[in-house]
Amino acid sequence: MLQFEVNGKAGKQVVKFPTTLTELSGDFLTSICKDIEVADNHAIVCLCYRETIANVLFTASSKKKNSITTAVVPKFVKAGNTDNDFIKGIMSGNTLVVPASDLALGYHVTGANNPYTINYLLKVSDGDTTLYQKALKFEDVVYFIEFKIIPTCNIKGYYTPIKKYEASNK
Repeated sequence: MLQFEVNGKAGKQVVKFPTTLTELSGDFLTSICKDIEVADNHAIVCLCYRETIANVLFTASSKKKNSITTAVVPKFVKAGNTDNDFIKGIMSGNTLVVPASDLALGYHVTGANNPYTINYLLKVSDGDTTLYQKALKFEDVVYFIEFKIIPTCNIKGYYTPIKKYEASNK
């Protein structure tokens, strides 16, 4: 986690953002979306955007709004009722294989307790005149997350977590 202090119009506060995908566990993603009900044969997908704090702040302050172009990693959160055994086998937090066009056409939903959005960063940093200079020194890239609902037929595959095996010298 990258942790830093912001002193904006809303006052001084500490802000945290994940620096690895493993910090966005399935349990965490499910907890953010616990109040969202999903229709049959649809699923909530978390879109994980990887970007620097400085680039987000710079883009927000420039005239080229929405010019952040970064790769997105889709993670499964939960699905509505389905008879599809393939979908039932996907665990929350698994990385999905979904065409980008299908993600773009999904329905945007807001997790009420999502602390890792670009809008949240911009809201708490509004009025902080030194944050951009501090952010230029941050070496870590962070993840911002948003959620979409897509039809489960758009999920073409998923990755299971890779387990590290230790070699035994016995």
